[in-house]
Amino acid sequence: MRSRLVEGVPLDVTARVGAPVLGIEHEYRVLDGDNQLDFAPLLHTLKVDGLRLDPTDPNAYRTPWGGLVTSDGREAEVAIAPVTLQPGCTSEIEWRSVVARRTLLEALPDHLRIDGYSTHLNVEVDDDEVVAAGRLFVKRFAPAMMLLLDRSTSPGLLVRPRCGRLELGGEYCHGHQLRAAATFAAAGGLTSAAAVRSRDARRHLPRAVRSRVKPSNIRAGWYVDRRAFGTDLYRDGRQSVLRWGAGHSFTAQDHLEEAWQSARPMVEPLLADSELLLVDRMVDGTIALPLEGDAPTGWDQRGPCDDNPFGENPFEHVVRSRRRPGYVIEPISIAWDAVAFRLRGARDGVACVPRAALSQFVADLDAGRIDEQINRFLASPPQGRILRASDQTGSPGLFDDISSVGDITPPERVPGRGVLGGAGGGTPADSRRNKNRRPRAPKRALVAAAVVAGVAVVAGGVVLATRGGDKKSSVSAAGAPASPAPAALTAFSGKYNVTFTVTDVKLGAPFVTVAPALGSSVSGQVLLVKCTGDSCTIDFDPSSPPRPQGQNFGFPTLKGDANHLSGRLESGGAGGGNCQTLNAVIFTADVTLQRDASGAISGFTGTNDVKHRDAIFQDNGGGNTCASYDVSYSLVGTKIP
Repeated sequence: MRSRLVEGVPLDVTARVGAPVLGIEHEYRVLDGDNQLDFAPLLHTLKVDGLRLDPTDPNAYRTPWGGLVTSDGREAEVAIAPVTLQPGCTSEIEWRSVVARRTLLEALPDHLRIDGYSTHLNVEVDDDEVVAAGRLFVKRFAPAMMLLLDRSTSPGLLVRPRCGRLELGGEYCHGHQLRAAATFAAAGGLTSAAAVRSRDARRHLPRAVRSRVKPSNIRAGWYVDRRAFGTDLYRDGRQSVLRWGAGHSFTAQDHLEEAWQSARPMVEPLLADSELLLVDRMVDGTIALPLEGDAPTGWDQRGPCDDNPFGENPFEHVVRSRRRPGYVIEPISIAWDAVAFRLRGARDGVACVPRAALSQFVADLDAGRIDEQINRFLASPPQGRILRASDQTGSPGLFDDISSVGDITPPERVPGRGVLGGAGGGTPADSRRNKNRRPRAPKRALVAAAVVAGVAVVAGGVVLATRGGDKKSSVSAAGAPASPAPAALTAFSGKYNVTFTVTDVKLGAPFVTVAPALGSSVSGQVLLVKCTGDSCTIDFDPSSPPRPQGQNFGFPTLKGDANHLSGRLESGGAGGGNCQTLNAVIFTADVTLQRDASGAISGFTGTNDVKHRDAIFQDNGGGNTCASYDVSYSLVGTKIP
């Protein structure tokens, strides 16, 4: 596949070359009194101001303030837009995190409340270096990071090499503690990355602390337990005795000072003196560490944060459509690394813009500086420039189409096996983040998942609109028959309440009027799952409300593991009639199972694409034409008791 990738037509937009970015995710427990609710099925009943355009998370709403609201397992999750490392950025990170939390609170019913659960700090690191940088961070900086982030009741630290970023997961924190943790995370992460590139930088790292570290079993990375160092770091704090080298030891306070002394120079040119001074004071003990009990201070204590005291973030401007002279542009996929837009003018096309060029792209777009170039591209015939992989997103480009909205995101690494020095960082694979499972340390126990082997779904019709004869025909997809069944598959059987949300739609011609609108939803559908053999069939239950006339639904047989299933089916390629070019339809689907606290399957999320293989428009001559449309959905299903 990679050898057949075609670059897009270069878009005349200058990418920023500057400091790395930092992102924050916060997870919250949603409580009704003292009882925690499962936020995943609750999320889509709320009025969240945003679009579901995340290519790897069908639950996520990208909001006008640039961040997103989603679910992760049973918890609610909010994430801010990436912020450039520059003077004052940690205050901006704190402010944006407060805006994110207040957005979540405002969407919830008044009788519910939230309780901070975890913090994930994401530092931009080159993807070729991030695994080695993660290993160095675990060995050289993990205890210091844990002291600056976690509380006395916390389980430990997660270090994950993600695509183009290093993720550090620990206890929920806010206020000055969040600012300090963000500063140290950036310093330690960038110092580790520099040490991958330079032997000289590696010589200036702090001493490696001996520890027993476990590879992550859900996503590539490592889990550093509070007792990984032969002592309870969170119980003994600064006085913990850590081991290094052959029989040597020093205190956690010694390590904290040494780690900050090593990492501080990396961020001194990037951050304000006050941001560095905050960490100085926490390291020397003038300001207490989180596990030493002081409540954080921050925006919550300083009053409202409605007015943005910081500069605008480019992600704030990509969640709405724009009508420009000769064309309309609207977002179809928004990720950490890049944003893809659908262009509709003389013909359809796709613009893909990496994050580094996003701010300039928005400015040039609104000023009309790239209108002529885009219109010229849309007036030219297609040349087979299809956006198929993240390798094509390194610079701003124009494409004829996109094979899938998830293609702008690099594949996630899968978990590795073995000790820290050998594995754990994982390798890229064709798998996406499973938002419904993540490792839980001692106080957050991971419930084992039931095994599900596959799903087969019977499709609805694919409507072909014709002009001249006023005829309609349909193509249907069906699952393959199955043989004798493992008992574990029965766990997926049952009825599900499902919402279909349109994430992309492409018309073959203006007279195709039955196509759904981008962002529209079909909710309250009841799907019946019946499992036999090594597959399951899914069909609309007789009790399900009628679907909108002409709207296409179709699923192939799905195969996978206990958490994730996917499949592809091509149907109808050899049909007859006047619209033969439109006969071949490809159904693809991707499903992630959800579970409750007991491990029982409670629902699923996923994506479903119904696309024509060859064309969505055919001119038969004499004024007789036929057309259809391609459509992509995100799915959220909740099991009906």
